[in-house]
Amino acid sequence: MGWTTDPRRWQALALVLLLGVLVWLLAPILTPFVISALLGWLGDPMVDRLERSGRSRGMSVGLVFGMITLVLAMALLVLAPMLWDQVSHLIDSRT
Repeated sequence: MGWTTDPRRWQALALVLLLGVLVWLLAPILTPFVISALLGWLGDPMVDRLERSGRSRGMSVGLVFGMITLVLAMALLVLAPMLWDQVSHLIDSRT
């Protein structure tokens, strides 16, 4: 049986396409969940390491959450002025 005659492959292709369209349509809703899962996945090894060093799990999560927040705030403080300069140059070059 070839690709064009196997109905299971066509069903699998249709399912993949349907799931792709569904994810694309739900992207605005799923984005915060994906970002949260990514941050949790990245922070878990640090929490585990802090927990092994004798801190409680809650304290470890708080420390890691605070550190991630601090890093994101610092990145925003560095990137915002750079982005502002770029947008200003773009507007000036257009006029």
